[in-house]
Amino acid sequence: MGVGIFSCDETMVFSDKKVPLASGIVPIIVAKNLTAPEGTVEHILNTEIFMNAWELIRTHGNYKQFDWIVKADPDCVFVFSRLQDHLSTIPADGNQYIVNCKVSFGFFGSFEVISRGALDLYYAGAKRCKDELDWASEGEDLYMKDCFDLLGAEAFEDFGMLTDGYCLEPPSPCLSGKVAFHAMKTVGQYFECLEEAERPTSSSETHEA
Repeated sequence: MGVGIFSCDETMVFSDKKVPLASGIVPIIVAKNLTAPEGTVEHILNTEIFMNAWELIRTHGNYKQFDWIVKADPDCVFVFSRLQDHLSTIPADGNQYIVNCKVSFGFFGSFEVISRGALDLYYAGAKRCKDELDWASEGEDLYMKDCFDLLGAEAFEDFGMLTDGYCLEPPSPCLSGKVAFHAMKTVGQYFECLEEAERPTSSSETHEA
């Protein structure tokens, strides 16, 4: 349908199976098994899987053509035009990652928005982060935030980016005016949310920045 990440300038899909998708896209195998153990600090200890995914992005190299990189879960609905509006106010040559939630550690993994500069910082310091941080006890989003902070990336707050049940904001109905909504676990829920999100909003439905 050309929505979500498939509305971006370029798309990469990571999975444990090579299942042909629309537009000729075939997922890149990131692990033989995507099942991750449960943790105590975070629900899922999936950091190593995402380390592999980020390394594959580095090897591929096409991220260097773009100002911003978005990592979105499959069950996260987002509106590309709104994302562009939000990012248009941030200098494109910085090293920011977007803090998207007011609770907990603030960088929720359902919808991660990272500048090219911040990702370059990560690649230059990935070994340092792995050596100095307790990555095995963290989920990938908390680990990436800790790594970005360790390496000197800028945390840029935009609480108009994400409506997420894990951020104590029930996403449905998808009328908040924000960029992304998580989690929509079925195809029906996904497209119902997208239709709600794309309805014309009233003047009272504005986003926070």
